Amino acid sequence: MPAHLRVRAGSSTPDLRLLAVNDPSQPFLIDTPAFRGGIAVRIKDFRGERPEGSKNDEAYFGEKENKGFTWSIEVQGRFLEELTADDLVFGNVFEKPIRDRLPYGTSLALKFVNFIDPCLTADLYADQPWAWSPLLATVTRLRIALSTPKEKPEEEWEDKPVEEDVAPFLVDQDVPEAEAAKLRGNARERRRWFMYEKRRKSVRVGPKYNLKFDFVNGLLDFNTLSLNLPGTGLSFSLLKYWDGQPVRYFCRNRAGTTTFFVIEFQIVDVGDDAPKEAREAEKAAKAEGAA
Repeated sequence: MPAHLRVRAGSSTPDLRLLAVNDPSQPFLIDTPAFRGGIAVRIKDFRGERPEGSKNDEAYFGEKENKGFTWSIEVQGRFLEELTADDLVFGNVFEKPIRDRLPYGTSLALKFVNFIDPCLTADLYADQPWAWSPLLATVTRLRIALSTPKEKPEEEWEDKPVEEDVAPFLVDQDVPEAEAAKLRGNARERRRWFMYEKRRKSVRVGPKYNLKFDFVNGLLDFNTLSLNLPGTGLSFSLLKYWDGQPVRYFCRNRAGTTTFFVIEFQIVDVGDDAPKEAREAEKAAKAEGAA
């Protein structure tokens, strides 16, 4: 089989299992003392591994509000531990250094990303590179509703589009109703409101709230590992910079003591055109799996 994409999810890295891409009717379920809910991943023109019996529904990318997007992570569920909006973060961590493989212009690219997401903090030159943003400030669409906790993770899930609305949540947090109303249905204003640390620390997420969010992107094509520059029609392959490590998105608390869920994107069955490090990493992973 030619090189292709494998998407897995779990409550932690050791718990990762194959996820049904483009099948929101079969969300990946998480049920731990920290989080209860489901995850759906959508990838445009997906050609990769999928569980037996799952379907490939790409209607999402044909909708007007999703034009230009190439992938999406949708999560619905409940955080069973109470924590502030500042303490709830979403982002990436790599197990090994990537500093020697970063392309020229990485620092400039980070400045561009910071323009889009001012709350992003990152250190791509660390031994374990990382990039984090407060969840409520970075996701594309977000709805937070007051509701009674459900006993099963599938009961926290509904196969419907995410409709932006955090106003009831903020009013319940004693934010003035007039101020909260300005954020209703307005993702841009919601991200701006949560941009300030003082505000994030003043509100708390916990078991009485069902969160539903969509994190989308049109810059990266995971199928081809290429970067698309919006408005230019230009696309650049990132394959030569890749060392074989998967891209993992973590949702956790800021201290790193609790991980709520993980989503992993991994290119497998790489060919001879992949960098030596990527081929060796895959061989090592296969050997470990066979042991």
